Amino acid sequence: SPAGLLNQMAPGLNTNIAMAGSLTALYSLGNAVLALPLTALAVRFSRRFALTGTLLVFVAGNAVVFFASDLMPALVGRFVSGGAHGLLMSLAPAVAIGVAGLKHERRALSIVIGANTVGIALGAPLASLVGTTLGWRATFAGAALMALLCAALLAIKIPPMRAE
Repeated sequence: SPAGLLNQMAPGLNTNIAMAGSLTALYSLGNAVLALPLTALAVRFSRRFALTGTLLVFVAGNAVVFFASDLMPALVGRFVSGGAHGLLMSLAPAVAIGVAGLKHERRALSIVIGANTVGIALGAPLASLVGTTLGWRATFAGAALMALLCAALLAIKIPPMRAE
């Protein structure tokens, strides 16, 4: 979340702090508006392809924010990233169950939901720390690089699963 970085981001995006606050709102809007239609589209593809592709879209959204010199492209990047996050949270439980098997579905769901909760709880302060120490763009570069690493690992480690 860039909320802790708005003071730094605003001048870097040639805007004021109030308008920079829209970056948080657009992420949430992308999550809310895009999750369902993207899920309906994603079920046509193999789960590995859909999950890996979703992470790559998240990478692209963060890269757009990283390279943005004005507010508008950053808003687009945040909206896209938010939509990818919503789709990821829709796909991840099904993939986890598919990998773990029905016998371990409760454990798999607990891990997915717990990891998301921990990621949100620790991610925001960590993003603020990185942004304050290395500059706000480093936060988005770090998020993109971590998602790219996860996409590569998923592409290698997740067995092929049919579309549903």
